Amino acid sequence: MEAPYCNAEDVQNTVSYNIEKAKAIMKESGYTSVFDAEGKLDHVKNAKGEKFPPCYVKSPAGWSDWESM
Repeated sequence: MEAPYCNAEDVQNTVSYNIEKAKAIMKESGYTSVFDAEGKLDHVKNAKGEKFPPCYVKSPAGWSDWESM
């Protein structure tokens, strides 16, 4: 059904995530994660010490396949 819209080359290229590298980039840029007493991310501070809230991304049930692309 989706075959006409699927690029075979794109299917071969998988997305990889490097959480530790992302954390290192944030730290090098002066960002600091602040966690609450339960260990959940509360907010992040930038290099100036300014607080900004975390951003969470959720996809509706059944949409994760195309949303992750």
